[in-house]
Amino acid sequence: MNDKILQNPFETAGITTKDTLVTQEKLYEQLKNAEENFLKKAREEVDQQLQRAQLSVITILAFFASFIAFVTSEFMILKSAEGFRQKMGFSLVLLACLLGFVVTLNYVAKATLERNMYAYIPVIIGAIVLLFIGIACCA
Repeated sequence: MNDKILQNPFETAGITTKDTLVTQEKLYEQLKNAEENFLKKAREEVDQQLQRAQLSVITILAFFASFIAFVTSEFMILKSAEGFRQKMGFSLVLLACLLGFVVTLNYVAKATLERNMYAYIPVIIGAIVLLFIGIACCA
C-alpha cells in the first residue's frame, strides 16, 4: 500500500517519463502565466483604488477650503453691503460661484475614473439660476 502512495502519479496512470516531463513543463508554464495574470490584475486593482483614495482626499480638502472661503466672504459681504437686496444678491452670486467651483472640481477629480456629466446638469442649472437671481438682486 505504501508503495502505491510513493509512486509517481504519472507512472500509475500509465504515462511515460517523456510525457511526464512535457506535462510538467506545460503545467509549470501554465502556472507561471496564471500567476503573472493574477498579479497584473491585482496591481491594476490596487492602483485604481489608490488613485480613487487620493482623489477623495484632494476633493475633501478642496471642499473644506471652498467652504471656509465662502464663510469668510459672507462675513465680509454682510459687513459691507447696505441693503437687504444687496446682501442677498451678493450672497447668491457667491453661492452660485461656490457651487460651480465644487461641481467643476468634482467633475475634474473624477474625470479619470468616469465621466458622467448628466449627473451634474441639475446642479449646474441651479448654480446658473442662483447666479442670475443674485445679479438681479444686486442691480
